[in-house]
Amino acid sequence: MREYEPIHIRPLTLRGVFGITWKVLRRRTGALLGYNALYILVVLLIVGLCALPTLLPLVQHANELPPKMEAFRVLGGSLMTVLLTLLGSLVLMLLVTPITAGTLYGEMSARIYGSASSVGQMLKRSKYSLKRFFTTSLCYTLAAFAILFVLNIITSVMVTFGAVFAALGSIPSLAAGSGLEAGLLVPFILIMLLVAVLEVACISFLAFVYPIVVNEPAKNFAAIKRSFQLVWKRFGRVFGCQLIVTGIVLLVFLLLIVGIVLAVFARSMVAIVVLGTLVVLLYLGLLLFIGPYQYALTTVLYFDTRTRLEGTAWLGEPEPQPAQPEEAAQAQPEESAQQEESVQPGEPQRELSAPQPPEQEPPQV
Repeated sequence: MREYEPIHIRPLTLRGVFGITWKVLRRRTGALLGYNALYILVVLLIVGLCALPTLLPLVQHANELPPKMEAFRVLGGSLMTVLLTLLGSLVLMLLVTPITAGTLYGEMSARIYGSASSVGQMLKRSKYSLKRFFTTSLCYTLAAFAILFVLNIITSVMVTFGAVFAALGSIPSLAAGSGLEAGLLVPFILIMLLVAVLEVACISFLAFVYPIVVNEPAKNFAAIKRSFQLVWKRFGRVFGCQLIVTGIVLLVFLLLIVGIVLAVFARSMVAIVVLGTLVVLLYLGLLLFIGPYQYALTTVLYFDTRTRLEGTAWLGEPEPQPAQPEEAAQAQPEESAQQEESVQPGEPQRELSAPQPPEQEPPQV
């Protein structure tokens, strides 16, 4: 455990949020990347085991067409791959994700408080993360499925109306003899972009679930409700940061696609090797870096949101007082001096006492 100076969270600007995120990541960056690399290896191992029943018949009979019995073998391997894929998805969702997300979100909060762990310390902490975050991860998955189900219904309606309007808009293109491509491509791209933005916006309401479990006495659906409340009050900030990160990731994937296309159509072997190496390195760098960065950014957004809404007392820091005792003590002599000046020279000073009741007149006979 390496100790650092605690990061004092105050209401941050958008630039301050990303700046504090980088500051959190710079504290033992190698430990974060190493732990995330172990997570990626586990995921790749599960994916490879799931694809193994399909790959083995194809590798064994790569130079000849499979006979009738071998065709059934390939079909059986494909079905086994589907079943193993479902099982592997459940393992990733219910076992691997709670361990990794819980450990890394706890690590990001600890780095804000001033402590940074090594890979070995995070691995030791992982066995407790499953017990602490298992039920919360299950509730998170159910909530995400419910949100995406409603979103898919809305998306289906949008796609249907978009297809109708695109077909109506392509009628002039058909009349001119230019085909359907120009009339259908632009609405399709716009609809896909709108769907992606809606998904980011809806999933943003679940962004603070894990930081809440780490820093507050709330779990399961109570943490999901608390996340909805916090994100709703600062939705523009949270959604904007999530959208910026998503845009950067999409831009990197676009660069990967361009690199792959250039490598395919390159005529020189040297160009193919160089482009292929750059594409692989860029993809591996994205896989290693984007996970820890997302965890750090979400944690900083959570701290910023709570600081804006609830102050800094929950961080163990004193709240700023509106008036200091010294200022109040200096104000009292000034008030007494003003009272002495207001008394006239020939008029005796009245003593301050409780008000006396008015004298009653004697009853008349």
